[in-house]
Amino acid sequence: MKHLRLYAISLLCLTAAICLQAQKDMRWSANYGKSVAVFGGSFSIHKESDTAKDYWVRQLNLKLTNYGKGGAGFSNLTQSHNIQHEVDIACSEDKPQYDIYLLWASTNDFTKANRYIGTPDDYTEADGYDTTKLNTQCGGINYCIKKIYAKNPKAKILFLTSTKCFRRPNSGTNPYYKGTYGMNSFVKAQIACCNRWGIPYLDQFLGAPFNEYNKSVYIKKDNLHLTEEGYRMLMNMQAAFIATH
Repeated sequence: MKHLRLYAISLLCLTAAICLQAQKDMRWSANYGKSVAVFGGSFSIHKESDTAKDYWVRQLNLKLTNYGKGGAGFSNLTQSHNIQHEVDIACSEDKPQYDIYLLWASTNDFTKANRYIGTPDDYTEADGYDTTKLNTQCGGINYCIKKIYAKNPKAKILFLTSTKCFRRPNSGTNPYYKGTYGMNSFVKAQIACCNRWGIPYLDQFLGAPFNEYNKSVYIKKDNLHLTEEGYRMLMNMQAAFIATH
């Protein structure tokens, strides 16, 4: 009887350990083990970003392919290589279909193409797919979405919004900024585009606890890019977002 009790206790402990491990590495998620293509600017490719991306991979056993490049934004005005171009490459005939396409918004539309936020109707059926609207952030987002679905109609598209931009301390960080072209307006437009198509998004502008008092810990001396600590502050919410959407 004593041996049976010990066996039962051992079995319960083993079951609990297995459940704890499953919970820890998120194997319960429908996205566990999926292939993911990542698009974005320097926030998605700087070596410090590996802190977050490696965490996603560990937790969700993801097969990650990164198409990001420094300086890229959704507008085709940000530079010759923009996120539209990244999606073109990933959706070419020689590339596989990915399970998840992750659009990681940078601050480049805000800093490099600032007057061109656009509207959620840019480059859609509503304007006859007006190619002049590809110079707006929204036009670029809609282009990427259209291109991805043409490649893989069953694709899951996820969106990470921009974080704060400390190079313009008020217009880049203040969610209540009243000007027309503040970072808050760019993020609101990103979210509006996602809502238009029913695409899940993670609001990193409001969700990340970066501010003028703690930026020396989380933001590099360039007042823009994240330190490893900055990515550590994002990685849990990012992994949970990917796991649950």
